[in-house]
Amino acid sequence: MPYQNKWNAKGLHRKFTGTISGQEILLSNLTVQGDERFDNIQYIFNDFTQIEGFEVTEENITLISTIDHIAVAYNEKLKIIIVADNEEFLTWARLYLTQMEDTLYKCAIFKDVESALKSLP
Repeated sequence: MPYQNKWNAKGLHRKFTGTISGQEILLSNLTVQGDERFDNIQYIFNDFTQIEGFEVTEENITLISTIDHIAVAYNEKLKIIIVADNEEFLTWARLYLTQMEDTLYKCAIFKDVESALKSLP
């Protein structure tokens, strides 16, 4: 799967590369949520600026947000940061944010890494 996780005391930085699918994003989320460190982190920083392509559907986004709704029970203070500069991918990111509006998670989208880094807790 084309991503790398870098854990630190406050959060997780994930960098996606190559061509990704909605299924891969879902599996990466499940892996993170199953990690014992997940319960104590303050943010997940998702960097999609290096992707070359993607295959994401509305069904994928709905499934991802549904699983994330459940994860709130384990870590309700989480901030989800999405960094992407591909306009088509941003359409899917915005759909995710819309579906996450009724959760305790704070979600934000940025078009560049520098701006997103400034928003970290």
